[in-house]
Amino acid sequence: MTQKEIFTLAIVAFFVLLILFIIFASKNKKLMNQAKENTKKQKLVAKHYPTYDFALRYGSVVPITFGGPLAFQTYGLTGGFVVLGLILFLLPLLHMASLFLQEQARLREAEGDEGYKA
Repeated sequence: MTQKEIFTLAIVAFFVLLILFIIFASKNKKLMNQAKENTKKQKLVAKHYPTYDFALRYGSVVPITFGGPLAFQTYGLTGGFVVLGLILFLLPLLHMASLFLQEQARLREAEGDEGYKA
C-alpha cells in the first residue's frame, strides 16, 4: 500500500467512527439533557446580552480563518504558528467569558429582568 492509499483509508475510518459516535451520542439520555440545558443557557445569554453573545460565538472565526494565511504571508512559518497559537489561546478565554455571561444572565433573570427587548 502506498502512503496515499493509507491516508485515504485513515480519512474513511475517521468519518465512519465519527458517524458511529454521533449515532451513539444521540441515543445517550445524559448527553441529550446536557445539550438541552446548554441551549437554555445560550438562549438566556442571547436574551440579556445579544451583542456579547454574537461576539463570543463568531468573534474567533474571523481571526482563525483570515489570520492564519495573513500571518504566514507576513511573518513566515514560525511567526504564523505563533499568531495561530495566540488565537487558539483565545478560545479558553472566550469560554470563560461565556460562562461569566451565563451566570450574570441567570442572576438578571432571577431579579425579574425581562431582557433587552422589554
